[in-house]
Amino acid sequence: MRAVVAASKHWLDGELIRQHLVQLPVSSTVVISDRNGGDTLVAKIAEEEMALHVEKVTVNEENFRKKMISEVNDEADSALFFCCSESEDEYLISKYARTHRIPTEVVLEKFGT
Repeated sequence: MRAVVAASKHWLDGELIRQHLVQLPVSSTVVISDRNGGDTLVAKIAEEEMALHVEKVTVNEENFRKKMISEVNDEADSALFFCCSESEDEYLISKYARTHRIPTEVVLEKFGT
């Protein structure tokens, strides 16, 4: 299974990440950006704690959304997004994934809660 995952740069809840990543099959590949913040936390948990294969996509602020949408289009089996608000890029990418019938889960947790 190829799962595209993206987490807000402000995401701090490693336990919620664990709860969702553990649901992926053992042979899954997690596709995530190389951004600091939540994506770094997802990659660390996926690789070090869950022994999942991690593919990092090199991005910058200007091309993050475009590159992650490209990954969704590139044979993604599922998508998982950790968002702090509905205005973040991660949430907007999740809407794209859902409209393209990729099984998608969105975890929305307000910053500071």
